[in-house]
Amino acid sequence: MKSIHAGLLLFLLTALGIVGYNVWLRETTPPAISYSAFLTDLEQGKVKKIHLQGGEVIGENKNGREFSSFSPDVPGLMPKLTAQGVDISAGPTEQGLGGFFQSMIPMLLILGGWLIFQKNQGGKSSNSGFAKGKSSYLLPIGMSKITFADVA
Repeated sequence: MKSIHAGLLLFLLTALGIVGYNVWLRETTPPAISYSAFLTDLEQGKVKKIHLQGGEVIGENKNGREFSSFSPDVPGLMPKLTAQGVDISAGPTEQGLGGFFQSMIPMLLILGGWLIFQKNQGGKSSNSGFAKGKSSYLLPIGMSKITFADVA
């Protein structure tokens, strides 16, 4: 019974961790807008500052709200940004596996929880009761077991 409570607690903590991670990810990622909506806001003078990272555009409008978009033509966008007086910053494109590891965090949490749960079960495999030679449960009461010596 104790292992059931520990497993349930571990499952709930893992689920809470995954939900918390998704909430954090949603809160820290600015909402995406279309490129045409971004250009419209830029022409109307609503864009305050921009950070370019490859083709990715992360910016802030004059109301202080963040947004993100993707620019297919960064060199063509630069004259429009300077004409509107937008504060421009840039960085190199992300290289490496950062996005991959970020998306793997929930899966690693689930795998870690499963491994801890298996350890709490005493290291038994998932087929712990299957094919273990407990056929004596199927014998009628009072019937003796037949051994190899009896049939050979």
